[in-house]
Amino acid sequence: MFLHRIATASKRPNWTAICIEFGLVIFGVLTALQVNNWNASRIDKQGAANTLSRLRSEVLVNVAALDERMTILEESSDVRSAAMTALQTCDASPEAAELLGNAGGSLTGDIIPSFVDNTLLELARRDRYLDFLSNDFRAALNVYSGRLSDERDQLRINFGLMWDQHVVKHSSTGVDITKADFSTLRFVFSQPLDTLCEDSVFRRQFVMTEIWHQSAMLRMQRFKGWNEEFLAAIDAELDVFG
Repeated sequence: MFLHRIATASKRPNWTAICIEFGLVIFGVLTALQVNNWNASRIDKQGAANTLSRLRSEVLVNVAALDERMTILEESSDVRSAAMTALQTCDASPEAAELLGNAGGSLTGDIIPSFVDNTLLELARRDRYLDFLSNDFRAALNVYSGRLSDERDQLRINFGLMWDQHVVKHSSTGVDITKADFSTLRFVFSQPLDTLCEDSVFRRQFVMTEIWHQSAMLRMQRFKGWNEEFLAAIDAELDVFG
């Protein structure tokens, strides 16, 4: 009888041991998943921080591009101002005509900054990176993205309109192409300046082109300020990442 009870007991499942083993397996799986999730989160957090650093570098590139174009505008401002005076006073001297031609070249030069936004677009596509960013920074990111797109479009559109409609299209305006590399454009005119200054169409086109340049300078100065504000927001967000 005693041996029979031992044999029967040995055939019964040990539910306590089974439960313990099952619990250990579940614990191991959950621990492994937790470690994997923590690892993935750590990698994504580092990726978000690296992306912010690259974004900061791109904003600095945009600031440098703005500075370069604004410097070009500033350097030609005296020539443009003197040309406007010559046009208003109908100065018929050869020096005035040359001054106006040089100013025309600077007025139609490419002053549009080349903005970069590769990292900005990358960050916008990576939702898992955005999850690590504060609400304030995400709001600043959206504002900067919209402003960058708007400034780029407005400068390009207005530059195209200026090129098509202002000085270049006038029938009395030609271009001196003696320099083979076209490094500096100088405009020449088929009429003397004292006649050309009486042409209301030419005078209006020239003045409108100058006004556009002044407007472009103001836009660039304002956008540079916005870039600097966004840089401060990036630095504050990077500080959170440590």
